[in-house]
Amino acid sequence: MNQNKQKSKHELSVLKKFKKYYKSKGMSVRILDRPDPPDGIVKIDGRKTWIEITDCYLNQQYAKKITASASEIKKEKKKKDKQTTSPLHNIESELKKVILKKYTKNSIGKVYEELGRGILLVGIFSPLHSAQKLVKSEKKLIKKIKKQQQRFEKIYFYSREHHFFEFYTFS
Repeated sequence: MNQNKQKSKHELSVLKKFKKYYKSKGMSVRILDRPDPPDGIVKIDGRKTWIEITDCYLNQQYAKKITASASEIKKEKKKKDKQTTSPLHNIESELKKVILKKYTKNSIGKVYEELGRGILLVGIFSPLHSAQKLVKSEKKLIKKIKKQQQRFEKIYFYSREHHFFEFYTFS
């Protein structure tokens, strides 16, 4: 599967999990369109809004490990790895980087100008951190980012813990 198809499949999966999450809260979500950008145009309880999805990984090596296809893994194994491994990145700095990237991205700015404030879904992919703990520990940082720019009405963090997606909100 090529990278664009894999990305699209991942985004649709996250949108469906988000829809299921909202349904568990007694609300309805209907996916109307997937123009890219944004990753989804939805109706939540009759109100139209948009959703953008981004992911935060422990580090680049971990990102490659969990997003690579089987054929890519085989190719990597055949190559001799001459790179030195860098020390683990701080997940908090990675989180800040991926959120700020969405806040400063021109294409997202255009979506905001056209459709108003949207929803940002941030996936946390780390064997050492959960979305819930990061939301608690990074509350000040997230508030500061949200205060500076108003592109996103709400930010949800999710992680795949015990094969279930859990969403933690920050609005």
